[in-house]
Amino acid sequence: MRAICKYGQISAQDFLEPYKRYFPVRDEEDDFQTHVGDVLGLIAGTGDTDGAIGAIVGTFVVDNLDFGANDPDAAAHCSDENTLAYTDTDQLDGREKIHFCDPLWTRRMAADVDCDSLDPYPSSLMDSFSRIALHEMTHYSSVGPETSLGLQIRDPTMADGWPTDDPETAHALLDENPMVTETNADSYAWMSLDAWFSHRCAQDPIGNEWQSFFTQDPPPYEPAE
Repeated sequence: MRAICKYGQISAQDFLEPYKRYFPVRDEEDDFQTHVGDVLGLIAGTGDTDGAIGAIVGTFVVDNLDFGANDPDAAAHCSDENTLAYTDTDQLDGREKIHFCDPLWTRRMAADVDCDSLDPYPSSLMDSFSRIALHEMTHYSSVGPETSLGLQIRDPTMADGWPTDDPETAHALLDENPMVTETNADSYAWMSLDAWFSHRCAQDPIGNEWQSFFTQDPPPYEPAE
């Protein structure tokens, strides 16, 4: 997990191809690259002082109980077949928590994905448990608001209401509503996974040459009718 966050952070800091597929270049109004890099850097940690991953992760609570199912006002719970995980406040004890729904535990880890099985562009073929775990971590209120971003990271949708839960829609959001990308959990998760696979699968990962592993951008998103 730390490596996935770290390569996402590097991609943001150096304005590499994985970053450019999901986030805008900095401008006079918004330093997107710094914001994205700071969020991922907080989760990744510094290595020497934080060990395997950022110290902030040690404060996250993962509850095996589907606590959202007991709250009629909960935004998510596992009885919704489209929900694989969620981050919310448990109304029973007032604590912010992450819950992973049972189907998610069958997902492979990123390290188990064969590089030769991937498309020439970032696609759902690289999806893994790791991507969803990072997605939920970015939702924590001690992440986005406590970095230079200063905002809660949420789950915005496309204009047609479709979630950005694959590389195609996360990439399309950059064109449709670039300002929203830095507060979109999917943008962080897919970009970081894109960057990690690019480095892991590149034939020559020296320097930043790995950024060109994927030779194409995701296919154009076709809005729902």
